[in-house]
Amino acid sequence: MPANYRLLLLVFPLTLVVFATGIGLSARAGIGGGDKVSAVDPKLADGLAAWEQVYLVLTSPRCINCHTATNYPQQGDDRHRHFANIIRGREGRGVAALSCIGCHQEVNADSTGVPGGPDWHLAPLSMRWQDWNPGRRPDGTMRTLPPLTHAAFVAATRTWVDAGAPCPRAK
Repeated sequence: MPANYRLLLLVFPLTLVVFATGIGLSARAGIGGGDKVSAVDPKLADGLAAWEQVYLVLTSPRCINCHTATNYPQQGDDRHRHFANIIRGREGRGVAALSCIGCHQEVNADSTGVPGGPDWHLAPLSMRWQDWNPGRRPDGTMRTLPPLTHAAFVAATRTWVDAGAPCPRAK
């Protein structure tokens, strides 16, 4: 398993927990109304700027295709339905004759362009990111990468967490 993928498996769940905590804390702070954070607080400003970067990654087609609100995986930047008409199935792993691991092996398949990774499956519906306001395709073209490198995403997430996981207030 590539080192970057292992790191992603460690950082990703933490990011979701931090995100949920940030939403909860922001909501609680908004209800009380007594604690106003200064707009000139540089740590808050850095945290909010970092959150914008994290949000760009989490809402990119590359992530939402598997963190979908649908009952099937999506593909491509236009997020079209999976070409093999795959359905979610039990535990997000497809159905018996069309399971995810039938095509998605432990690693990317350079010969076919099929992306891979250990235990390939759709994210649970509870982890869907759809509707939030580097591999190759079989034809050889590159899939669009998320808007940040993995290192920049991790750095932005750390900055956001270190700033107290601030979230922008609703407009």
